[in-house]
Amino acid sequence: MFSPRPFYSPRNGRIVLTRGWWRPEIEVDGYVQSGRYMKLLWRSALKQLEPQFVATEVLMLGLGAGSAIREVHARFAAPRVTALEWDETMIELAGSSRFYPKSMEPVIVFGDAITKLSELESKFELIMIDLFRGNIPEPRLANEETIAALASVLAPTGRIILNAFGDIRLIEALARQLDYMLSWKFRINHLAMYRAFDDNQKFAFAHRARIS
Repeated sequence: MFSPRPFYSPRNGRIVLTRGWWRPEIEVDGYVQSGRYMKLLWRSALKQLEPQFVATEVLMLGLGAGSAIREVHARFAAPRVTALEWDETMIELAGSSRFYPKSMEPVIVFGDAITKLSELESKFELIMIDLFRGNIPEPRLANEETIAALASVLAPTGRIILNAFGDIRLIEALARQLDYMLSWKFRINHLAMYRAFDDNQKFAFAHRARIS
């Protein structure tokens, strides 16, 4: 095990990289952002998808250093992965820490993930949300405008998987505008899965909202 190596990021503050023989790990404020724990979390999360579910276009809100990339490629055949990441230091660490080989390199869109959503032109079968500073999820994810933007880039048969850590209110906020499917825990993390409402569901939801 090599000595922990600190970095400073204007976005995340102090970032610590610990590199073992095969398992690099990156922490912010003492919480793992990339590493074995996050690999296992996303491996478990992708198993919650229906066995027949297929995704060719995958969107990640929050790249970190990319420890979930291999899990996406293990679950789907030749997926095209787009990652929104606003921390240049994390992007550099993703390139140098070797969480994934060059053949799996995603398209990285640099900038604030919330504002970049409106600039995306593709539709994604799978959207993975993992936006944190330490253990605090991005609060704007609960905004109606953000959830509407997520729905606008979700393919009709697509799925959204949210890592909310311990913020149950965030799971409930998305469930108010998306079709909530299920939620579960991975150790200390709370996760949930959603899909878009179909036209009949939208009508029923809107009617229920008017009469409630």
